[in-house]
Amino acid sequence: MRKHKPVPTEEPEEDVEENVFEDVEENVEEIEEENEEENEEENETDEPIEKELKFTFRIGDIRLVSLLFFLALLMLCALISKIYVYPKIPPETTVIYEIFGFNHACNVVDHNPARQVAALLIVFFTLPYSLFLFLQHVRLKYDVRKKRVPHWQLTFSRVVLPFHIYFNATLYMWFVNTPEISGFIPHYYPYLLFRISLGTLAFQQVQYLRARKRLPFGLNESVATIYMWLLIFISAFAQLCVFTIVTGNPILDSKNETGDRFVFQMLAAFQNVFLFLPILISWDIRNNFQPITITVSFPEQKDDDEVQSEVLKLATYVVTKCNCA
Repeated sequence: MRKHKPVPTEEPEEDVEENVFEDVEENVEEIEEENEEENEEENETDEPIEKELKFTFRIGDIRLVSLLFFLALLMLCALISKIYVYPKIPPETTVIYEIFGFNHACNVVDHNPARQVAALLIVFFTLPYSLFLFLQHVRLKYDVRKKRVPHWQLTFSRVVLPFHIYFNATLYMWFVNTPEISGFIPHYYPYLLFRISLGTLAFQQVQYLRARKRLPFGLNESVATIYMWLLIFISAFAQLCVFTIVTGNPILDSKNETGDRFVFQMLAAFQNVFLFLPILISWDIRNNFQPITITVSFPEQKDDDEVQSEVLKLATYVVTKCNCA
């Protein structure tokens, strides 16, 4: 008789699942042990890695530094112009002098090499000053939430902030468009926008400091209000005088009338005072506000071993669920 070979019996399905589960579990344990050993070695040999960078400073200090740099830049350009420009181009022969009968402060940056120096370095004023404008808006938003200042100030800031930043960022065009080459209007337009920005910012600052009861130099609200409106009025009237002269219908004929020229020169001088008076104000109130902290965090990236461990854990979970089912 023919002998039949015994038919091999298959392992039960449950045994196969248990073996797979055990293999996956062993792999997870091995990888976790390896990761623990590597972490212990790294902790012993490497210094701890900072996952956050923190910068603490006062918002007013940014404004103070930027305005000091702007003042230093104009003084440097005045020195350069006196040494290298005026011997070749006498101040009485400039386009500004021909229009107004005297030179404005901008004459120190209207000609090379002073103009090139100003155009290259003005960014060290415009960038921090724009940062100050933005952070001041953020602080105002926080103070409104704390009900320290009225909400209308935040609404006003939201409207004017984009214009403030843009007007300051494009101030370099004041140096690029020289009155001799581009004409007076393209030369004056960026400066006009800058003056408008200064006026609205003065209004904002006075209103904010009044609400916080932290006016500089111990001034009362009446004096602060007079300063604010005097700055706005003088700036607006001076710009109006400029445009009436350019259009041929001068309110103050500074070119031909000595008295008008003196008044116009006083207006220009007051504008320069209002330009740099915030330096003293920023210094006086710098300690009246708490510094802010900006935190930059760096999320930790997972390495390949951690990813593999998580995949195996997921596989263990799936096998367990299948086994239970």
